Amino acid sequence: MFGRTSFKISGTVGIIILLLGITVLFGMYQMSKVSSEIVNISEAYEPLQNILGEIRYYQAAQVDSFEKAMISHSRTDLDRAKEEFWSSNVLVKSNIQQGKNLAETGYTVATTEKAISNFRTIHSNFVELEKAHLELEQITKDAISSDKYDQFVLGQVTAKKSHLQSKIDGTADQIARFNDQSISAIEEYERGWLYVQIGIIITVGIIALFMRQFIGQINGDLKKEIDSKTEELREANKKLQEIDRMKNEFISIASHELKSPIQPIFGFAELAQSGDIDQKEAWDGVTTLAKKLQDLANDVLDVTRIESNRLTLYQEKLPINEIIKDTINMMRKSLSKDLSIVEELADDAEVEVDRVRIEQVLRNLIGNAIKFTEKGIIRVKTHIDARTASLIVTISDTGLGIPKEILPNIFGKFVTKGHERENQSGNGLGLFLCKGIVEAHGGRITARNNADRGASFEFSLPLAKKTVETMAN
Repeated sequence: MFGRTSFKISGTVGIIILLLGITVLFGMYQMSKVSSEIVNISEAYEPLQNILGEIRYYQAAQVDSFEKAMISHSRTDLDRAKEEFWSSNVLVKSNIQQGKNLAETGYTVATTEKAISNFRTIHSNFVELEKAHLELEQITKDAISSDKYDQFVLGQVTAKKSHLQSKIDGTADQIARFNDQSISAIEEYERGWLYVQIGIIITVGIIALFMRQFIGQINGDLKKEIDSKTEELREANKKLQEIDRMKNEFISIASHELKSPIQPIFGFAELAQSGDIDQKEAWDGVTTLAKKLQDLANDVLDVTRIESNRLTLYQEKLPINEIIKDTINMMRKSLSKDLSIVEELADDAEVEVDRVRIEQVLRNLIGNAIKFTEKGIIRVKTHIDARTASLIVTISDTGLGIPKEILPNIFGKFVTKGHERENQSGNGLGLFLCKGIVEAHGGRITARNNADRGASFEFSLPLAKKTVETMAN
């Protein structure tokens, strides 16, 4: 009797525990799914706040340049003020459009009615923001075009400026409220599931009183699982903290790098204004710095595309030797007399690549070799790896080599910053971009120090289907 009862109790307990286990697993799945959706929505609000900050900044710059135009005493000052006005105007429009696009993407991919409604509201706010800016633009544009400035016009501009500012502030406040709602939803959801889990633990504890040995075994297994999950969560938390640290470091360094060319631009402008240098020299300096600023901005945008898996490739079947030779011919113009580039190219092979992106990789790698090699030879070699049906491109130099402490992370963002000499400055993004572009093509890239001196970078590209078939035949 006792045996049959014990068997029945054990069977009942087993079924209960099975059902509890199913409930816990389903709950964990649902919690992870819903919480992930809420977190993603909450994180989507941050770029919108950043865009509003840029709109506020450039709109203020636009009004400031308009006021400069009103009080300008010379044609040069007036033209400069007009140029600043139109430049700020374009940036305001661009940021408003970006905000509309982000909001539109938000309500397209959102999975809940509340999130869809919030993003539609934000989109409507950006539309109203665009309308208010167009009204301010029209008034200031008419005044600037006609060179007519009076107190009435200034009053209109002030009123429209205040109206636009209130729209920006209102939109920012609304996004902040939506973000707070998302955070509250996360906390509420996790709190609810915490109560459910406590209830489940209590139930299991009551059952354990009747079947100590049976439940003891299960508890032991559960403890191991919980410990394992806790360790996994701890490791995941460490990785998230490291990612957050790297993100903050990236933003800090990128912001500094973007600001670096701006002060010299002002310097050239002031020197030209004071007559210390002629206009041509000033414009040449400004153009060079603006190009540097544009290149850095493009690199930062490419980094963002790579990290979000949004790098678009426009691939076509091309002979690789042609791409390499064209790039080398262009790079030879910057060589010193003590440095040469030697080509050791295998028979031409056809690859399916985005020519612009592969040229970008070659320019970065050859440019680095030139930068870190005062004299000697830069060797560009290719060969075909029949085993992997890949083309291997190797770029080696006789320069300084790669410091041991940064070699393991050489393809990270800003890893090489601080390791350059005075004439070797860069933005620290080139090798990260090379890795992202090569991997987007389905290839791999590696770096190593040479046995004697210098360093070598090697990357692979899959061969076009036609070339592979020819090799097989």
